[in-house]
Amino acid sequence: MNILHDFIPKQKRGSKTNATATAKSNTDSRHSAFVLFSQAKNRLLDINNWYKLCGKSGAEFYLTDNLGNPTHSLIPKVGNLIRIKLPAPRNKTCDGYDWVEIEKFIKSKDVYNDVEAYGFRVRPTECPIDKSHQVAHFYNIKATSSFMIYRKSETVYVMERGRNERPNISGSVLNKLRSILISLPGMIGFSNPQWKKLVNGILYNKS
Repeated sequence: MNILHDFIPKQKRGSKTNATATAKSNTDSRHSAFVLFSQAKNRLLDINNWYKLCGKSGAEFYLTDNLGNPTHSLIPKVGNLIRIKLPAPRNKTCDGYDWVEIEKFIKSKDVYNDVEAYGFRVRPTECPIDKSHQVAHFYNIKATSSFMIYRKSETVYVMERGRNERPNISGSVLNKLRSILISLPGMIGFSNPQWKKLVNGILYNKS
């Protein structure tokens, strides 16, 4: 998976997550792998319905423009934001939500090696609906999450890769405490089950 090497940030500090779902065509047909890749791509881009794939107890995700307004297009692009409602104490600085920004896409195809990849990377960002200019997320701005689909011949992978995840200790005392309480379980592995549900749902459409 060399084409993903430069897309996923290097792990330097904090925790990381690695969730992967894999499917291989039962018929050894490249065509069926192409179809599965395309279907998974559509589910990956349908951010507003990720919560159906994560299960009722998971987070809710909603795609917005850079000002926090719902977008007319459901196709995400660089600069769009994702509003996150967690099953956890509310964010005190941003109307209860956490926010990330889509900062980069990967669209790669290597015909010679019969591989292709598609996905995007997000990073915690400021609250778009107030003037505090504080990162509105329980992780700090160094953290990233990369969501990717990768096909190698007849095998398709859906992956989430979290890197450099550390608590956001800026803002009020209450928000510092919230960040620590939410991020610590993730740093010891409790966020992996949700990401596993998401990548499985994107690949197999099992909610």
